[in-house]
Amino acid sequence: MKDIPALDALEARVLGVLIEKELTTPEQYPLSLNALVVGCSQKSNRHPFMEVGESETLSACERLRLMQLAGLVKEAGARVERWRHNARETLDLLTPELAVLAELLMRGAQQPGELRTRASRMAPIESLERLDEILAALEKRGYARRLPPPPGSRAALIAPALTESAA
Repeated sequence: MKDIPALDALEARVLGVLIEKELTTPEQYPLSLNALVVGCSQKSNRHPFMEVGESETLSACERLRLMQLAGLVKEAGARVERWRHNARETLDLLTPELAVLAELLMRGAQQPGELRTRASRMAPIESLERLDEILAALEKRGYARRLPPPPGSRAALIAPALTESAA
């Protein structure tokens, strides 16, 4: 695992949103600070709900930049600066691994079936067996971990291992 400090809740959300938007709306990516605030504060596809402002989101972006997980993009002639993630390079991840990681960062611990369905909107994950392969790669690098099933359930939970709550 690359030596990455544990991400706080907002850093995890920002990184997850940057990855999600690259994979689902590439025509709008990289993101302006305003678009990133909207993405972090949206009520769907996020847990827990957060309402964040520009200054705290910018601070999280700067911290991610120092960790080499995000970068500022200055496009010629553009009026606003835009942010992109560097997770693919810094963490050495393939697109399906990025999709699963983004989903974990945006929603926290999930059961495999939920995770597969949700991450598949960003990258095709054909089966639970394929998800297991992706999770094994993420676990080996220290980016995800399996938790015991919650009471009343048989399925284990998959959680992000890059966040403070996982540390």
